[in-house]
Amino acid sequence: MDFHKLFNSVCSFSKSYNSSKGTVRSSQPVGQRVIHKLNRFSNAIMEMVGNDLTMELSTYVSKGQSTLPRVLWVAFLPRGHRVSTHASIAVCFGRHGEGAVLGVMEPAGMSQRLAPLVNRTANEGLRVDVDGPNPSTKYNNRFINPKEMLVDEFDEGVFLSHIKDSVVLLAELLRKKQMDRSF
Repeated sequence: MDFHKLFNSVCSFSKSYNSSKGTVRSSQPVGQRVIHKLNRFSNAIMEMVGNDLTMELSTYVSKGQSTLPRVLWVAFLPRGHRVSTHASIAVCFGRHGEGAVLGVMEPAGMSQRLAPLVNRTANEGLRVDVDGPNPSTKYNNRFINPKEMLVDEFDEGVFLSHIKDSVVLLAELLRKKQMDRSF
């Protein structure tokens, strides 16, 4: 399955999952298939941008505690960092299957901000909703450099270019934070 088809497949699942009332357990066959697709998607990103990276990254995919979350995501972080407490390069899939938001994202649990976050919900043109049902899963306003990628307008080059730019931005922000600590 190619990269664009994987993207569309995850978006399609997000749409059907969020229009149903029930949940999908991560351990169920459907949940396992979705996690497998997220892993394939994140691996494809790493294969396509890996040689251009300025730092070593670990890959994480959303699995939920026992059920799949309503907002599926993949994240890339420097080794030793945790998604729940550190900034990452993230791809969050819209709840309604409309596409995804990608860029540097800071989690709700991050104690010290690296840079100002973009208030996407203040914009009337919000086209991809990545807010989950809980405060810790509301991602619309957690991005530093959000880029919306719609299913109908998917452009692999633009997508990968923004991922690469986000890696550079995250590396710069982490370097600056390290320098600020040393003074």
